[in-house]
Amino acid sequence: ASDSRFLYCAEPDQDPVKRFLNYYLALEIFTHQSFNRQRRNDADLLTSVIPDRLSTHGQLLTSNMQSELRALVPRFVWCACASWSHVSDSDVDRFRKLKKIRDDIVHGNKDTVDPSAPRSARELALHVIAHIETGVIAT
Repeated sequence: ASDSRFLYCAEPDQDPVKRFLNYYLALEIFTHQSFNRQRRNDADLLTSVIPDRLSTHGQLLTSNMQSELRALVPRFVWCACASWSHVSDSDVDRFRKLKKIRDDIVHGNKDTVDPSAPRSARELALHVIAHIETGVIAT
């Protein structure tokens, strides 16, 4: 699935929950795709700093570090640290809030969203995705 497909689906939709979820899905897909691309580079880098005298435990450490990054928020933070130089702490805080809203919707705790939620999700999606894909931050 393409993250941009969800961006395009969100734009014309008048339902705030659907708009929010489409923007959020775009961010989620983009995060997983970016993480998986970055992970290959990071594994090589982590392996390269392990001294021979700690090869067994060093390899175990790097495997554990990689497996701990299965959840979405840690992956978002990892990408922000490793390759998204335009993403800040406030962007990560916003992503955490958006994830909470998403979780409340999909677990049946909410069936509406505050009108600012789709706008916030859109702004973050465009900030993260458009900046990476085009080299320019879309507004």
